Amino acid sequence: MPALDFPSAPLVGDRYPFPAVLGIPTYTWDGEKWTTSGPGIITSGGAAAPPLPDGAVAIVGASNKFAREDHVHPETIVLPVAATAAQFLANATGDQGKMLTPGAAWAAAATLALTPSAGVCTPNMSLSYNFSWVIGGAGLSLGAPSNMKLGQAGIIVLQQDGTGSRIITFDPIYKFPNAVDPTLSTAANAIDIISYFTFSPTAVLCSFQRNLA
Repeated sequence: MPALDFPSAPLVGDRYPFPAVLGIPTYTWDGEKWTTSGPGIITSGGAAAPPLPDGAVAIVGASNKFAREDHVHPETIVLPVAATAAQFLANATGDQGKMLTPGAAWAAAATLALTPSAGVCTPNMSLSYNFSWVIGGAGLSLGAPSNMKLGQAGIIVLQQDGTGSRIITFDPIYKFPNAVDPTLSTAANAIDIISYFTFSPTAVLCSFQRNLA
């Protein structure tokens, strides 16, 4: 059905079309929108007339009003912008109004492999919240995370290399039960897991699961 040429300045109670036209339902202006009772309207010819389809445009003044709906649709609809996985992880102020899609959420959860620098592995929490580290040397430590966000949680997988018996130390920011740092599994390729929660800028609360492989 083509767009109907509704009056541009109707008064409450005005009807359109008036007089009634066979085959077109009669609409009434309620001060905000044109309304009709929908299917089953009886015109002067006595036949049931179909209503204006949902979404058919009725031009009223400067705005488009759509028949049988209870609000005004703007001329231009601005859709929300989707955040990327990197924007979700960074949580920057300019990106906080963006919507999160399943794809970005799962991309953010992908495990990020850690590589030590000067003997220290530093999880960057703006790049992921799940990490893995294959420990392949002596004198290594797990450093305090960078770009921490309070409430961020995830896991850090610690795996022995093919030699095994690797030992690491932990930055004091990692808080383990009874204030005792865990002892890693020693078998070659053994896997241990740290589950963490960033509780404060100075405390990452941790639990430790040993020898999962």
